Amino acid sequence: GLERPERLSGLILLGAVTHPWPGGIAWYHHLTTAPLLGPVFSRVVAVPVAHYLLSGGARSVFEPAPETPDYIETGEIRLLMRPAVFEANSQDIAATFDFVSAQAPRYRELKVPVVAITGDSDAIVSPTIHSAAIARQAPQGRFVLLPGVGHMPHHAAPEIVVDAIDQIVGA
Repeated sequence: GLERPERLSGLILLGAVTHPWPGGIAWYHHLTTAPLLGPVFSRVVAVPVAHYLLSGGARSVFEPAPETPDYIETGEIRLLMRPAVFEANSQDIAATFDFVSAQAPRYRELKVPVVAITGDSDAIVSPTIHSAAIARQAPQGRFVLLPGVGHMPHHAAPEIVVDAIDQIVGA
């Protein structure tokens, strides 16, 4: 959106990470991305613990709403439990923190509409730190806060997401 606005009609952000967050990267992402220790840690500790926590973690992204039926199976979420994928995800999270730290000051330069849709109960990505902030900074920003919705606004209110897309690109 910042580098090639001519290629876009706008941005629809769904519970998106847009800004650096307090505390930064979780300790286990640092450990997982360590050159020698990371692969051992992910195979011996992180992936087995993640398997154990998978069901609760999936429920937590939907809370306070119920989890979409068969989300883990239909979403192929268990594929995240492969050590190489787990390590790549940790690298992505570390890169994301650095990226948004550098990019956030530029959001006032956005030339396209930005619609930040998030749930007021999102415990994964703070609605205040991220969605509300980018909607304030973007010249054509709009903040949509969904009551009683967690980190999955596209599951909880797909009609609102579709409406936001239609408003930007036309029905």
